[in-house]
Amino acid sequence: MAVPALNIVIEQGVDYEKTIVLKQPDSSLKDLTNKTATAAIKKHPTSESSTSFDVGVTTSTASIAISMGSSLTDTLSEGRYYYDVILTDTVTSKTEKVIGGMVRVNPSITV
Repeated sequence: MAVPALNIVIEQGVDYEKTIVLKQPDSSLKDLTNKTATAAIKKHPTSESSTSFDVGVTTSTASIAISMGSSLTDTLSEGRYYYDVILTDTVTSKTEKVIGGMVRVNPSITV
């Protein structure tokens, strides 16, 4: 099954947060019991360096919140990046890419 794409925009130098509700193909909520998540942004998929998002998982609403504080967004150069979110089952250690896409980092003038 193809991983859903969700393109996002991050404003440089300010806090960023996005909450994503994960659903099954039949539109039911994805079971996130025993799941942890990680997410990162890279300039190119093959780049060796990355910047990680803070990630929170809310099982009851099948949602994942990704965030990045202003001190990190301030270090990102203007332009296009890539990101993805990986779930890990804490019981089986199975990993699953649940979302990904492109990131546009917009410059900020005031900060």
